[in-house]
Amino acid sequence: MQMTIHHLRLLRHFTLLLISFLLLAGRTFPALASSSSPGWNSAPSRLKQAPGVVEQDGWIYATALETVSPGSYRQDKANEIAMKKALASAIRMAGMAAVCGQLTASLEQDQIQDFFLLLAPALPPLRLERMTVLRQWEIGYGQYAMCAVPLSSAAGVVCPFPDLPSAISAYLQSNALSLDGLSFSLGLTPRHSRLASSIRARMGELLAGTGLKCSVTCPSGGRRGSGYGGEIFKLALIQQRRIQAESMVMQARKAGEKGRWTQALDLASRAISVYPACSSAYLLIAEHFMKEGRYPMAVPFLERALAVPGQDQKALKLLVSCLEGCNSPEAELYRLILSRTGRRRSVPDQWSKEATRLSDMGAQVSRLVLLSAGNALEGPAVQADQDFKKAITAYSQATGDEDVALVLDKLLVSRDRYPYCAEAYNLIGACYRNLGRPFLAIPFLLQALRLRPGYDMALVNLGICCKELGLKGATRYYFSHPEVAGSANKWVVKWHRRVMDGGLD
Repeated sequence: MQMTIHHLRLLRHFTLLLISFLLLAGRTFPALASSSSPGWNSAPSRLKQAPGVVEQDGWIYATALETVSPGSYRQDKANEIAMKKALASAIRMAGMAAVCGQLTASLEQDQIQDFFLLLAPALPPLRLERMTVLRQWEIGYGQYAMCAVPLSSAAGVVCPFPDLPSAISAYLQSNALSLDGLSFSLGLTPRHSRLASSIRARMGELLAGTGLKCSVTCPSGGRRGSGYGGEIFKLALIQQRRIQAESMVMQARKAGEKGRWTQALDLASRAISVYPACSSAYLLIAEHFMKEGRYPMAVPFLERALAVPGQDQKALKLLVSCLEGCNSPEAELYRLILSRTGRRRSVPDQWSKEATRLSDMGAQVSRLVLLSAGNALEGPAVQADQDFKKAITAYSQATGDEDVALVLDKLLVSRDRYPYCAEAYNLIGACYRNLGRPFLAIPFLLQALRLRPGYDMALVNLGICCKELGLKGATRYYFSHPEVAGSANKWVVKWHRRVMDGGLD
């Protein structure tokens, strides 16, 4: 009997020790307490209030939100559809975060959240074991869904996207695009890359679908007009249309001041339809996107405003602000351009003097390219013309500055006949650079990239010009474009190695 009581006491003591250990383990090692089956109580508190993704205790938690428009026909049906969409999005977000975490390794924390909120729901779902739906709930017109998946379920599962650009490319192919998602993607993509051009094209399609008819890639519509620069410059001669368009922009600004931005954007769009050279309309649209914090979306409209010669510095100043808002190293170059622009001038003095020389030569297209900071013409480019082929041969045989200057002047004049050859503008930039005038080369190299996004030789020439101007951040930015890093051109490869290995001094 005494042995039995003693054994019971030992068993009680051992049980108390075991309970104490488990309680301590639950506090010290939360994963031991929650890894088997997460619940609503163990979910991150901020995900109970707002959508997002959080890694906690070996689990990925994701909350998605779908909003129902008030007053929708069949509100009950709309709520049901939104509930299903929210759940599908949460599952995609959690799966992507568990398997493809390396895609966001180089991003800031707010960018990581934006990636999962804006892009992941539109990407193909990843099927993972132990995906758990924790709760679905409704707040106002919002339908929420939270799910969780253990990181262990991602073991052995390969992310379908090797890098961030490939994930963005897949997003562009989806049917669930949004302006926020496209703006975010554009902000992560080098501005002069082929991928950026594709994003802008999709953005133009989406904007057109919302009633904003001015495409961000070719707002003039008649890109292949005769003469020098097409419809956007021919219409600049029609004074009546200009006055009509400016009147619409004034009405648009008044509507915007009253908060009626839908009406304001519609008026600005109509003004551009009437008069594609209406820079104030592009500026109004750009300012709207900037106020919303959508800086990448504002950039294309500022480029179109810069394409109109003879305006003030507002477009250039706003472009600098936009690039700074995007944290783009390219802002360094545009700050230099702005700093060399006099208070009463719209372009730097050096460009203005060269523009006068080009006008005297009869090189009108080249003059417009210079005065527009490389934004005069839209792509795509055409094949190299005969004048360019003769020029490249003469350039390769040049023995001094006089020979290079002769090639340069012939190319500048011949652009009136062949305005859409990207290779010619790249060679013009190379000539200016070799003549010790890198600042004059910049607009022509930018124009080459407008016609042919991702043009590796133009990117390298632009990077070299920035290097010679002492712009280290901009230099590395242009050399970091994927088209340069992956180029097979020996000259490009040589310069890429030289710069990226630390040769910026």
